[in-house]
Amino acid sequence: MKLINYYKKGLILSGQQKDEERIFVGEAPDELFFINQALTDLQEKEAQSVFEERELAPLKSDALSYGIAYLLSIHANDGKMSSYLSSIYNGKRAAALSGKAKIKDTFIKEV
Repeated sequence: MKLINYYKKGLILSGQQKDEERIFVGEAPDELFFINQALTDLQEKEAQSVFEERELAPLKSDALSYGIAYLLSIHANDGKMSSYLSSIYNGKRAAALSGKAKIKDTFIKEV
């Protein structure tokens, strides 16, 4: 999915309206900042463009939009919304970052 789509979902979740014409032309500089902040928080590499395609794990994909929404609500000084989104985002972020790992037993076994 293109990163701009995550941003649009974040706008909707945060209850903000934005001129979509500016987004598609690429004249609005803040979109990439908010996307990169949320990507970094989810331990993903930063993007070079809002139109970049990203294949994220389902849990990270879900958390990214909420991370963007949370950051947008803070930027808009909407304390009530940022508090609400913070609790949702923290849960989704924790789930996305709590990956399972296989550990190989490397101890020498006596026979």
